[in-house]
Amino acid sequence: MKAKYKLLILYIVAIIVCVVIIYAVPSLAGLLKKSYVVEPGEIELAETVDAYIVREDTVYVSDKAGDVNRIVKAGELTKAGSRVVELTGNGRKEMGADISRIAETLGKDARKAESGISATAGYVSYVIDGAENRLTAESIGKLDERKFKEYTSGSVKKLSEKVSKGEPIFKVTKNGEWWIVFFVSKDETEPYTVGRRVEVTINDETVRAYVKSVSKPDKSGSCRVILRCNVYLDGYLEMRQAEAKITLASAKGLLIDNDSIVTKDKKRGVIVVNKIGSYVFKPIYVKADNGETSAVAEDYYMDEKGYFVETVKVYDEILSSPSKNDIKEAA
Repeated sequence: MKAKYKLLILYIVAIIVCVVIIYAVPSLAGLLKKSYVVEPGEIELAETVDAYIVREDTVYVSDKAGDVNRIVKAGELTKAGSRVVELTGNGRKEMGADISRIAETLGKDARKAESGISATAGYVSYVIDGAENRLTAESIGKLDERKFKEYTSGSVKKLSEKVSKGEPIFKVTKNGEWWIVFFVSKDETEPYTVGRRVEVTINDETVRAYVKSVSKPDKSGSCRVILRCNVYLDGYLEMRQAEAKITLASAKGLLIDNDSIVTKDKKRGVIVVNKIGSYVFKPIYVKADNGETSAVAEDYYMDEKGYFVETVKVYDEILSSPSKNDIKEAA
Protein backbone atom coordinates (compact mmCIF):
# COMPACT_ATOMS: atom_id res chain seq x y z
CA MET A 1 0.00 0.00 0.00
CA LYS A 2 2.82 2.31 0.92
CA ALA A 3 4.57 1.51 -2.37
CA LYS A 4 1.45 2.50 -4.34
CA TYR A 5 1.21 5.73 -2.34
CA LYS A 6 4.85 6.60 -3.14
CA LEU A 7 4.29 5.97 -6.84
CA LEU A 8 1.22 8.23 -6.79
CA ILE A 9 3.26 11.01 -5.18
CA LEU A 10 6.06 10.60 -7.74
CA TYR A 11 3.49 10.69 -10.55
CA ILE A 12 1.99 13.94 -9.24
CA VAL A 13 5.47 15.51 -8.84
CA ALA A 14 6.35 14.49 -12.41
CA ILE A 15 3.18 16.15 -13.72
CA ILE A 16 4.01 19.36 -11.80
CA VAL A 17 7.56 19.41 -13.21
CA CYS A 18 6.20 19.00 -16.74
CA VAL A 19 3.78 21.87 -16.22
CA VAL A 20 6.63 24.09 -14.96
CA ILE A 21 8.78 23.21 -17.98
CA ILE A 22 5.96 23.82 -20.46
CA TYR A 23 4.60 27.09 -19.01
CA ALA A 24 7.06 28.63 -16.60
CA VAL A 25 10.34 28.34 -18.54
CA PRO A 26 9.17 30.29 -21.64
CA SER A 27 7.85 33.02 -19.34
CA LEU A 28 11.19 33.10 -17.54
CA ALA A 29 13.01 33.38 -20.87
CA GLY A 30 10.81 36.35 -21.70
CA LEU A 31 11.71 37.99 -18.40
CA LEU A 32 15.40 37.56 -19.17
CA LYS A 33 15.07 39.49 -22.42
CA LYS A 34 16.73 42.88 -21.98
CA SER A 35 14.87 46.01 -22.98
CA TYR A 36 15.00 49.73 -22.28
CA VAL A 37 12.75 52.77 -22.51
CA VAL A 38 13.56 55.17 -25.34
CA GLU A 39 14.03 58.81 -24.40
CA PRO A 40 14.79 62.04 -26.28
CA GLY A 41 18.32 63.39 -26.50
CA GLU A 42 21.08 64.57 -28.80
CA ILE A 43 24.10 62.83 -30.29
CA GLU A 44 27.18 64.15 -32.02
CA LEU A 45 29.76 62.54 -34.27
CA ALA A 46 32.85 64.65 -33.75
CA GLU A 47 36.58 64.51 -33.19
CA THR A 48 39.26 66.93 -32.06
CA VAL A 49 42.29 67.42 -34.31
CA ASP A 50 45.46 69.50 -34.49
CA ALA A 51 44.72 71.73 -37.45
CA TYR A 52 46.78 74.03 -39.66
CA ILE A 53 45.27 77.27 -40.98
CA VAL A 54 46.07 78.25 -44.56
CA ARG A 55 45.14 81.57 -46.19
CA GLU A 56 45.96 83.55 -49.32
CA ASP A 57 48.32 86.12 -47.81
CA THR A 58 50.33 88.90 -49.40
CA VAL A 59 53.03 90.55 -47.31
CA TYR A 60 53.94 94.14 -48.17
CA VAL A 61 57.28 95.79 -47.42
CA SER A 62 58.01 99.48 -47.02
CA ASP A 63 59.45 101.51 -49.87
CA LYS A 64 61.40 103.67 -47.40
CA ALA A 65 62.22 103.95 -43.71
CA GLY A 66 59.71 105.72 -41.52
CA ASP A 67 57.29 105.79 -38.61
CA VAL A 68 54.12 103.90 -39.45
CA ASN A 69 50.69 105.52 -39.21
CA ARG A 70 48.18 102.69 -39.64
CA ILE A 71 45.23 104.08 -41.55
CA VAL A 72 43.39 100.75 -41.79
CA LYS A 73 42.88 98.87 -38.54
CA ALA A 74 43.77 95.20 -38.16
CA GLY A 75 40.90 92.96 -39.24
CA GLU A 76 39.31 95.55 -41.54
CA LEU A 77 38.79 95.08 -45.25
CA THR A 78 40.64 97.20 -47.76
CA LYS A 79 40.15 97.65 -51.48
CA ALA A 80 42.91 97.19 -54.05
CA GLY A 81 44.59 100.54 -54.63
CA SER A 82 43.74 101.88 -51.16
CA ARG A 83 46.31 103.35 -48.78
CA VAL A 84 46.75 101.10 -45.76
CA VAL A 85 49.60 102.89 -43.98
CA GLU A 86 51.37 106.23 -44.12
CA LEU A 87 55.08 106.72 -43.41
CA THR A 88 56.49 109.79 -41.68
CA GLY A 89 59.68 110.50 -39.82
CA ASN A 90 62.94 108.57 -40.01
CA GLY A 91 61.94 105.10 -38.79
CA ARG A 92 64.95 102.91 -38.07
CA LYS A 93 68.09 101.86 -39.91
CA GLU A 94 67.76 98.08 -39.53
CA MET A 95 64.91 95.69 -38.87
CA GLY A 96 64.92 93.36 -35.87
CA ALA A 97 66.58 89.94 -36.16
CA ASP A 98 63.30 87.91 -36.10
CA ILE A 99 61.63 90.07 -38.73
CA SER A 100 64.81 90.02 -40.80
CA ARG A 101 64.82 86.21 -40.91
CA ILE A 102 61.16 86.14 -41.95
CA ALA A 103 61.77 88.79 -44.63
CA GLU A 104 64.59 86.65 -45.99
CA THR A 105 62.26 83.62 -46.13
CA LEU A 106 59.60 85.62 -47.97
CA GLY A 107 62.14 86.91 -50.50
CA LYS A 108 60.66 88.16 -53.74
CA ASP A 109 57.18 86.90 -52.79
CA ALA A 110 56.80 90.02 -50.63
CA ARG A 111 55.47 93.06 -52.51
CA LYS A 112 56.54 96.67 -52.20
CA ALA A 113 53.90 98.99 -50.75
CA GLU A 114 54.37 102.07 -52.89
CA SER A 115 53.33 105.06 -50.72
CA GLY A 116 51.69 102.58 -48.30
CA ILE A 117 49.17 101.42 -50.91
CA SER A 118 47.94 97.81 -51.22
CA ALA A 119 47.71 96.33 -54.70
CA THR A 120 45.34 93.61 -53.47
CA ALA A 121 41.98 93.58 -51.68
CA GLY A 122 41.32 91.74 -48.44
CA TYR A 123 41.68 91.79 -44.67
CA VAL A 124 44.54 93.83 -43.24
CA SER A 125 46.73 92.54 -40.41
CA TYR A 126 50.02 93.58 -38.83
CA VAL A 127 51.55 90.19 -38.02
CA ILE A 128 53.65 87.70 -40.03
CA ASP A 129 55.12 84.24 -39.43
CA GLY A 130 57.15 83.44 -42.55
CA ALA A 131 54.78 80.76 -43.82
CA GLU A 132 52.83 83.16 -46.03
CA ASN A 133 54.60 82.04 -49.22
CA ARG A 134 54.98 78.41 -48.16
CA LEU A 135 51.44 77.54 -47.16
CA THR A 136 49.28 78.50 -50.12
CA ALA A 137 46.32 77.17 -52.07
CA GLU A 138 48.73 75.66 -54.58
CA SER A 139 51.10 74.05 -52.09
CA ILE A 140 48.87 72.49 -49.43
CA GLY A 141 47.86 69.55 -51.64
CA LYS A 142 51.53 68.58 -52.01
CA LEU A 143 52.86 68.92 -48.47
CA ASP A 144 53.08 66.11 -45.91
CA GLU A 145 52.63 66.45 -42.17
CA ARG A 146 56.36 66.91 -41.58
CA LYS A 147 56.42 69.97 -43.85
CA PHE A 148 53.35 71.49 -42.19
CA LYS A 149 55.04 71.14 -38.80
CA GLU A 150 58.26 72.65 -40.15
CA TYR A 151 56.57 75.63 -41.79
CA THR A 152 54.44 76.42 -38.73
CA SER A 153 57.17 75.99 -36.14
CA GLY A 154 57.92 79.72 -36.03
CA SER A 155 55.90 82.05 -33.85
CA VAL A 156 53.72 84.86 -35.12
CA LYS A 157 55.53 88.20 -34.98
CA LYS A 158 53.98 91.64 -34.60
CA LEU A 159 55.19 94.20 -37.11
CA SER A 160 56.99 97.26 -35.82
CA GLU A 161 55.58 100.76 -36.09
CA LYS A 162 59.10 101.99 -36.84
CA VAL A 163 60.49 100.38 -39.99
CA SER A 164 63.56 100.36 -42.18
CA LYS A 165 63.45 100.33 -45.96
CA GLY A 166 62.29 96.95 -47.29
CA GLU A 167 60.87 95.86 -43.93
CA PRO A 168 57.47 94.08 -43.77
CA ILE A 169 54.89 96.71 -42.98
CA PHE A 170 51.46 95.04 -43.34
CA LYS A 171 49.76 91.94 -44.69
CA VAL A 172 46.60 91.53 -46.76
CA THR A 173 44.62 88.27 -46.67
CA LYS A 174 42.28 87.58 -49.56
CA ASN A 175 38.61 87.73 -48.61
CA GLY A 176 37.13 84.40 -49.62
CA GLU A 177 38.11 80.79 -49.36
CA TRP A 178 40.63 79.62 -46.76
CA TRP A 179 41.61 76.13 -45.63
CA ILE A 180 41.84 73.94 -42.55
CA VAL A 181 44.29 71.05 -42.86
CA PHE A 182 44.80 68.10 -40.52
CA PHE A 183 46.07 64.54 -40.61
CA VAL A 184 44.32 61.29 -39.62
CA SER A 185 44.96 57.58 -40.06
CA LYS A 186 43.52 55.72 -43.05
CA ASP A 187 40.87 54.09 -40.83
CA GLU A 188 39.63 57.53 -39.77
CA THR A 189 39.12 58.91 -43.29
CA GLU A 190 35.83 57.11 -44.05
CA PRO A 191 33.51 59.92 -42.86
CA TYR A 192 35.43 62.55 -44.84
CA THR A 193 33.83 62.22 -48.26
CA VAL A 194 34.63 65.02 -50.70
CA GLY A 195 31.94 67.70 -50.62
CA ARG A 196 30.59 66.67 -47.22
CA ARG A 197 29.52 69.55 -45.00
CA VAL A 198 31.05 69.69 -41.53
CA GLU A 199 31.22 72.16 -38.67
CA VAL A 200 34.56 73.39 -37.34
CA THR A 201 34.87 74.85 -33.85
CA ILE A 202 37.99 76.82 -32.92
CA ASN A 203 38.20 78.88 -29.73
CA ASP A 204 34.47 78.34 -29.07
CA GLU A 205 33.48 79.78 -32.46
CA THR A 206 31.88 77.49 -35.05
CA VAL A 207 31.99 77.87 -38.83
CA ARG A 208 30.67 75.74 -41.68
CA ALA A 209 33.20 74.03 -43.96
CA TYR A 210 33.32 71.40 -46.70
CA VAL A 211 35.69 68.52 -47.37
CA LYS A 212 37.91 69.57 -50.28
CA SER A 213 40.18 66.53 -50.51
CA VAL A 214 41.53 63.49 -48.71
CA SER A 215 44.96 62.16 -49.64
CA LYS A 216 46.16 58.59 -49.82
CA PRO A 217 48.25 57.40 -46.85
CA ASP A 218 51.87 58.55 -46.84
CA LYS A 219 54.81 56.45 -45.65
CA SER A 220 53.84 57.03 -42.03
CA GLY A 221 50.25 55.91 -42.72
CA SER A 222 48.65 59.33 -42.19
CA CYS A 223 46.22 60.94 -44.62
CA ARG A 224 45.87 64.68 -45.23
CA VAL A 225 42.35 66.10 -44.98
CA ILE A 226 41.70 69.57 -46.41
CA LEU A 227 38.54 71.49 -45.52
CA ARG A 228 37.55 74.64 -47.39
CA CYS A 229 35.77 77.50 -45.67
CA ASN A 230 34.61 80.94 -46.80
CA VAL A 231 33.22 82.21 -43.49
CA TYR A 232 35.20 84.72 -41.42
CA LEU A 233 36.47 83.24 -38.16
CA ASP A 234 37.51 85.63 -35.44
CA GLY A 235 41.29 85.48 -35.04
CA TYR A 236 42.02 83.30 -38.07
CA LEU A 237 44.13 86.04 -39.66
CA GLU A 238 46.75 85.46 -36.97
CA MET A 239 46.43 81.68 -36.55
CA ARG A 240 48.65 78.98 -38.05
CA GLN A 241 47.89 76.10 -35.71
CA ALA A 242 44.77 75.46 -33.65
CA GLU A 243 42.96 72.71 -31.81
CA ALA A 244 39.80 72.19 -33.87
CA LYS A 245 36.67 70.22 -33.16
CA ILE A 246 35.31 68.69 -36.38
CA THR A 247 31.61 67.83 -36.13
CA LEU A 248 30.51 65.46 -38.87
CA ALA A 249 26.92 64.94 -37.70
CA SER A 250 24.68 66.24 -34.95
CA ALA A 251 20.98 65.69 -34.36
CA LYS A 252 18.24 65.67 -31.74
CA GLY A 253 15.74 62.82 -31.56
CA LEU A 254 14.92 59.62 -29.71
CA LEU A 255 18.11 57.81 -28.75
CA ILE A 256 18.34 54.16 -29.85
CA ASP A 257 21.18 51.74 -29.14
CA ASN A 258 22.59 50.56 -32.47
CA ASP A 259 22.46 46.93 -31.38
CA SER A 260 18.67 47.29 -31.18
CA ILE A 261 18.34 48.13 -34.88
CA VAL A 262 17.28 45.23 -37.12
CA THR A 263 16.05 44.68 -40.66
CA LYS A 264 12.62 43.21 -41.41
CA ASP A 265 11.02 43.12 -44.86
CA LYS A 266 13.94 45.22 -46.18
CA LYS A 267 13.21 48.00 -43.66
CA ARG A 268 15.38 49.17 -40.78
CA GLY A 269 13.63 49.33 -37.45
CA VAL A 270 13.38 48.20 -33.85
CA ILE A 271 11.31 45.71 -31.87
CA VAL A 272 8.90 47.45 -29.50
CA VAL A 273 7.47 45.54 -26.52
CA ASN A 274 3.81 46.62 -26.20
CA LYS A 275 1.73 46.80 -23.02
CA ILE A 276 0.70 43.12 -23.17
CA GLY A 277 4.27 41.94 -23.77
CA SER A 278 3.95 41.26 -27.50
CA TYR A 279 6.63 42.26 -29.99
CA VAL A 280 5.87 44.91 -32.63
CA PHE A 281 8.30 45.91 -35.40
CA LYS A 282 8.49 49.67 -36.00
CA PRO A 283 10.52 51.17 -38.86
CA ILE A 284 12.85 54.06 -37.99
CA TYR A 285 14.50 57.05 -39.66
CA VAL A 286 18.06 57.67 -38.46
CA LYS A 287 19.03 61.34 -38.25
CA ALA A 288 22.57 60.80 -36.96
CA ASP A 289 24.72 57.91 -35.79
CA ASN A 290 27.89 58.05 -33.70
CA GLY A 291 28.69 54.34 -34.07
CA GLU A 292 27.04 53.26 -30.81
CA THR A 293 23.84 55.28 -30.62
CA SER A 294 21.45 56.69 -33.21
CA ALA A 295 19.15 59.69 -32.97
CA VAL A 296 15.90 58.75 -34.76
CA ALA A 297 12.69 60.53 -35.75
CA GLU A 298 9.82 60.53 -33.27
CA ASP A 299 6.15 59.56 -33.92
CA TYR A 300 6.18 59.91 -37.75
CA TYR A 301 8.62 60.48 -40.58
CA MET A 302 8.26 60.83 -44.35
CA ASP A 303 9.74 58.03 -46.46
CA GLU A 304 11.41 58.36 -49.87
CA LYS A 305 8.02 58.05 -51.59
CA GLY A 306 6.53 60.92 -49.62
CA TYR A 307 4.36 58.78 -47.32
CA PHE A 308 4.16 59.33 -43.57
CA VAL A 309 5.39 56.31 -41.62
CA GLU A 310 4.51 55.66 -37.99
CA THR A 311 7.62 55.08 -35.93
CA VAL A 312 8.77 54.89 -32.31
CA LYS A 313 7.37 57.18 -29.63
CA VAL A 314 8.96 58.57 -26.53
CA TYR A 315 8.99 56.04 -23.67
CA ASP A 316 8.40 53.06 -25.98
CA GLU A 317 10.03 49.91 -24.61
CA ILE A 318 12.70 48.73 -27.05
CA LEU A 319 14.15 45.23 -27.19
CA SER A 320 17.95 45.07 -26.94
CA SER A 321 19.87 42.84 -29.36
CA PRO A 322 16.81 41.05 -30.84
CA SER A 323 17.33 37.48 -32.05
CA LYS A 324 16.13 36.11 -35.38
CA ASN A 325 13.19 34.53 -33.60
CA ASP A 326 12.31 37.89 -32.00
CA ILE A 327 12.31 39.54 -35.42
CA LYS A 328 10.19 36.76 -36.90
CA GLU A 329 7.75 36.92 -34.00
CA ALA A 330 7.32 40.70 -34.22
CA ALA A 331 4.09 41.81 -35.90
